[in-house]
Amino acid sequence: MKNWKHHIPSYVWLISIMSIIIKSLSKSYGKTRALAQINLHIREGESVGLVGLNGAGKTTLLKTIVGLIVNFEGEVLINGLSARDRQARAGTSFLPEDFSPPLYLTGYDFISYMLRLCGGSLNQSEVDELADMLELQVHVLAQPLRTYSKGMRQKLGLLTAMLPDREIIILDEPLSGLDPGARVIVKDALGALRKKGKTLFFSSHILTDLEEIADRLVIIHEGMGIFDGSPEELRSRGGRSLEEAFLQVVRSNGTSAAMAG
Repeated sequence: MKNWKHHIPSYVWLISIMSIIIKSLSKSYGKTRALAQINLHIREGESVGLVGLNGAGKTTLLKTIVGLIVNFEGEVLINGLSARDRQARAGTSFLPEDFSPPLYLTGYDFISYMLRLCGGSLNQSEVDELADMLELQVHVLAQPLRTYSKGMRQKLGLLTAMLPDREIIILDEPLSGLDPGARVIVKDALGALRKKGKTLFFSSHILTDLEEIADRLVIIHEGMGIFDGSPEELRSRGGRSLEEAFLQVVRSNGTSAAMAG
């Protein structure tokens, strides 16, 4: 059929090039509003940074996408499937902000356990290669996690999120607790995922780091989306730095902003 594309509904084409579609997402905890009318589209292969002040709703948004929060208003789709659907999560990895693995396990034990939950198994050479990229020494993986520093545990969490080779990787504050040298290593690892065409959605308080690894920045404030654009577009909002531009956007929007989808 010569014009077969014209016979396919437009929403099918939209889903085919989108990894994550969020429409009018709202979430409240009792009388406290955590998210209000969030609209967000993340395309396959995009690297998107999520920014906001403490309590803005970043973690709630990320947990809703990965299915840890299921009672909400609106719609969240992962590759065309509802985020409430277990199948939608099959292609997604998640690193929570409060990553707290069992301290009695070794690194290898924890990785093996998480891979089994994903239907996989431990390939030690693959684990060691990724650990080397993150500069997490192989002999450390044989030690109990109680001997790990905060930075070592964070690297282990990122390694575990990367290992299943999922297409969508969602990270809540992946640079938290890392010294400057470790941040460079983790940013390089995220850059490698970006080059492989993975879809990345991650939060951070460090805008200068986000600028290096994000195609787009999304700002939420008091549960509402107030900015969605490139780091360059954010810089154009004023101020001498990306942080000052961020504050300009937050201060100018107050509590009445809404982000168009």
